[in-house]
Amino acid sequence: LCMALDWNGQYDDAIAACLRAVDLNPDSAIAHAYLAEVYVDKGNWNKALEEARLAVSLDENSLEAQRNLGYVLEKQGRYKEAIEAYKKAQELHPKLALLYIQTGNNYIVLGRYKEAIEQFQKAIEVAPESPIGYDALGWAYFQQQDFDRAIVELQKAIEKDPEYARAYGHLGVVYYVRRNYEAAIPAFEKAISLGARSIEYYYELGLSYAYLDQCDKARPWLEKALEIDPFAEPALQGLELCPEEPTPQPEKK
Repeated sequence: LCMALDWNGQYDDAIAACLRAVDLNPDSAIAHAYLAEVYVDKGNWNKALEEARLAVSLDENSLEAQRNLGYVLEKQGRYKEAIEAYKKAQELHPKLALLYIQTGNNYIVLGRYKEAIEQFQKAIEVAPESPIGYDALGWAYFQQQDFDRAIVELQKAIEKDPEYARAYGHLGVVYYVRRNYEAAIPAFEKAISLGARSIEYYYELGLSYAYLDQCDKARPWLEKALEIDPFAEPALQGLELCPEEPTPQPEKK
């Protein structure tokens, strides 16, 4: 229950559930591991690390204890230590794709793309029908500016799950950076229609229309971006390209 509440963004209720679990069984590594996850999601760094380390000390062979220790360390910017914890979790559960994704993401932050790509490829090996590994791999290639390979992998993600919003958004960004605005537009619109709410998708969609001289379609998306961040520079620049047309005044008799 604690985990479900946490993942649903109900952090206070999640903490209450986890504390109840800890009260019922103070030696439960999983209870302390999930409590650590909630604490870090609320920004309580010290308690999060304390609970995560306690979970591992109670059961170093607990998948959730090792994974959540990695998660806490990752959130605190301690990426090398996070990788170590995630790799211990991988040893405990080598068939869980999420662990390879999380490890790879930490390698990305460190600029170690080769190791990141290896992790994402492992995620694909253990879960070949999931879009997540292909999406992560495609995004890694994009960050290396290998745009062609990025597009191939992102399209594979969409083939695996035509409703996977993240892959459409990433594909839109790749097309946008390549100035293929005609292809970027439908990718962004599909991502947004599936629930993606990234400010980058809004203003890059608006700018794509602006660069194609379709200001009537550009302005609504640029304005949506400014609703999220009134100081978003790309959106402001887009509105400079597409100023509102003055309201026609009635002719004087």
